[in-house]
Amino acid sequence: MADHRQADDFTELTYSTKAITIVPGIGEAGKSIAYVRKRDPSIDVEPHDQFNTFIALSSRCMHLGCPVRYVEAAEEFICPCHGGVYNFRGEVAGGPPVRPLDRFYTLVRNGYVYLGPRYSVNSELQRFAPRDPGQPLDGIGQYLYPSRFDTSKLPPTKPPAIASDGARDGLLMPLPKLLKRPAPPSPGQEAPLHPIDAATEAGLTVVDWIDERTQLSQGCAG
Repeated sequence: MADHRQADDFTELTYSTKAITIVPGIGEAGKSIAYVRKRDPSIDVEPHDQFNTFIALSSRCMHLGCPVRYVEAAEEFICPCHGGVYNFRGEVAGGPPVRPLDRFYTLVRNGYVYLGPRYSVNSELQRFAPRDPGQPLDGIGQYLYPSRFDTSKLPPTKPPAIASDGARDGLLMPLPKLLKRPAPPSPGQEAPLHPIDAATEAGLTVVDWIDERTQLSQGCAG
């Protein structure tokens, strides 16, 4: 994208709608929407790190994947297909969705906001590798629905690079930690849930923030 969105253009009070390319090479069918705002410490009480200074929510409903829209007057996300409702933070407020809206990692470099890979969250907004709509992550759901992320099909990646003008400058960015379904426990043992580095799960040590997931090859949230 030629348009680079500066961090100062976002606010804590409402979401900005950003078109992003999820699947490259298939035209409009590969595009989606991300809702982006600045983190508000008064309501965003999950642990703060470099990947959530800005909040970016997916527009896919976690019931069947239908597109949701943000209604500013109500400060809610509404799915018109099956009546799913999410609050301002993307948590389920009503209807059939089984978990909060998925999110994208965000990264601020040189005054610009970039979107990274998508991840899923449970009701406590803990991070998990991305799941499909309809797969819950609370209780036994996190064990019944492992991530469908197939590491064998990953293309080789280059070290990510982000510059204020959108050029590649050799900046390396490690993946944050995600939660993964553990191996099945032995009889009589409880199943522990261990946080691991998402790069281990993906077979990578770095993420190409521009090309790996969002394919924003020349830009940021814009």
